Amino acid sequence: MALQDIEEFLAREAQFDSSGSFTLDEQRSLEKLAEFQAERPGLWLVKLLQAAVASGSSEFRVRQFVHDTRVTFEPNLALDWESWSQASASNQPGTRHLQLALQAASTMPGARLSLKVATRTWQVERGASRVPWGAGPGPVEVVRRWDFQLSLVATVRRSRLLVDEALLLQELGRYAPLPIWLDGRLLNDPVINKPPGLRLGVYVPPLLPRPKPAIPYTSLERLVISSEPTRRLLGLMDHSSRIPKSLELNQKTDRTFGNHLFLQQWSGPEWLQDENWRERLRGRTPGFRHFDSRIERNDGLFEIWSDYNRGLKAILVKGYLSLDINRGRSGRLYLVKDGLLMKPKMLNEALWGVLIIWSAPELSTDLSQLQVVEDEVYQEMWRTLREHLSAAVDSLERTLTLWGLGSAQQAEYRERASRVRRYLKRQAPA
Repeated sequence: MALQDIEEFLAREAQFDSSGSFTLDEQRSLEKLAEFQAERPGLWLVKLLQAAVASGSSEFRVRQFVHDTRVTFEPNLALDWESWSQASASNQPGTRHLQLALQAASTMPGARLSLKVATRTWQVERGASRVPWGAGPGPVEVVRRWDFQLSLVATVRRSRLLVDEALLLQELGRYAPLPIWLDGRLLNDPVINKPPGLRLGVYVPPLLPRPKPAIPYTSLERLVISSEPTRRLLGLMDHSSRIPKSLELNQKTDRTFGNHLFLQQWSGPEWLQDENWRERLRGRTPGFRHFDSRIERNDGLFEIWSDYNRGLKAILVKGYLSLDINRGRSGRLYLVKDGLLMKPKMLNEALWGVLIIWSAPELSTDLSQLQVVEDEVYQEMWRTLREHLSAAVDSLERTLTLWGLGSAQQAEYRERASRVRRYLKRQAPA
């Protein structure tokens, strides 16, 4: 079952009446939600991750056991318990994510759910529409316990479910601006070989030499830095370790004679032009500094090598744009809302090869908050992204003119930039 199926269901079925009360907990809707939850496991976990990010938590921890799963995080922003105690949908993002997470989890057959805040515990009712108290600040713990079954088949089935849940959390949480710990292992490594939509496609047996991971070469990449709070950003590998042929810091360009890419741009605060800009940049981390690189197999599975390529850095950014790192594929826009990777948007054919990853917590979504609504707020964000694309094309063409065309490959860069410019001038929609 595709992820968008549950999104469409929630958008269609889960509404609020004029008083703001939940209607998703009606029997028919809950039975349908339970069916989708069973076919696409892990949705309750990714909603809890969004609750942690939106409430300003510094980390997100999951412990999986055969008979129970425990999720803990500590909000830095106060949650809206008052609305929830009145069975109303909260307008506070962190609380709303938590409401939906418990609703989804409460539909699982054979499972019992509890919510603990500080010292108070609620044995969650099916539907989870009304919390029985107005809790104060404190750490949040959600526990799912399975009813005991003396059955090997049931144990194996639940073990497989845990794997599926962890994979969904890993895939959709890869850019969360906080560390996600699963059984003590960092789950959201900023993978050096794999921006969304790209696969290295190499399988290496355990005893053979490891290939050297590398970000694909690109004519231009643009990283946007922002002073926004951590919860409004995304975690990305620190691209400042790459050595480009040309480096641009807030439109000031220097030739560096590197070979990792042609032009790298950094856009943001004034300190980007200071001599110690790399050190200041690396002070903006998502809570972890070291991680393991990952090589993906061409069957979609992966291996993690704990002794491989330690010490790569991570930073917090507003977004990343490249004109051609996604080469050979249609252009893609990946939006990250409250730490969660949304379903990608395929871009116009003129933007072939373009990759954009952008943190957009202000965007509206359907009730699940997993599908972006392309409303006026979305169009304003797209105008911002068009401005960044236009600035990137300007810089690339200016750099090519400044240093001259030295190869057929650089002529391709100019042609690609011209194609993107023509598209932007047409004022075409995303």
